[in-house]
Amino acid sequence: MRNIFVLAFTGVLLSSCAFFRPKGEDRTYFYLTGKDITSESTSEQVVNVIGRSMTMAGGNYEVQAYPITRSLLQVEARELARSRGLTEEQVEKVTLTHEQEFLAQKTCFNISFAVVNFEQTSELEDWKIHFIDAGQDEYPMLWRSEDLKRRSVRTKIQRQEGNLDRWLGHGIVCTDSPFPLEKGFGLKITPKYVQWPFPASQKLRWEFDYLEINDLGEEVEVKKLKQDYQPYRGW
Repeated sequence: MRNIFVLAFTGVLLSSCAFFRPKGEDRTYFYLTGKDITSESTSEQVVNVIGRSMTMAGGNYEVQAYPITRSLLQVEARELARSRGLTEEQVEKVTLTHEQEFLAQKTCFNISFAVVNFEQTSELEDWKIHFIDAGQDEYPMLWRSEDLKRRSVRTKIQRQEGNLDRWLGHGIVCTDSPFPLEKGFGLKITPKYVQWPFPASQKLRWEFDYLEINDLGEEVEVKKLKQDYQPYRGW
């Protein structure tokens, strides 16, 4: 069952290059909470909505991230059941394994990065991540030990300056306690090296309208001031 679980979650990690740019109304809140999830939803669709990306260091770094949510794990389990013909009991075991690994007393993100030309920031250990809650407080996050053991993939990319080295890496990073995501959050990204004059850290923000219950017991929409963001794109 452990092997089935690993294959299931790796599918989301490695298929990210197929994700497309979201269009239309921002449905982040509804996908985070599962309100927009149906039996036909796919993990690609979910990640496409709840993921974000940004560039750093004058375009030499690109970071993409999405939170690992209960709704995403449920969709992933259904996909695994369809592709492998699992029984309901097996699907339940996979889901429980997912939740224990990524939700139990923690908040986790899948993060991918691409680095051009700067080998000193080419590995996961070269990147520090802090979680930012809805009150803008910051909390350190830790990479999974098994992800730190995996080396980044070295490739080439053609630019105006020539044929440059490019490193691609990804991993899962978690807090040591759970945080609610429904009212917005962010990540502070700090690479080991950023060339002057670019900032040493940048913040990747999830800002979206959300629903809450007022004093009358009515569900009302809360409008949140949002900054422009780059949606999850894949490589």
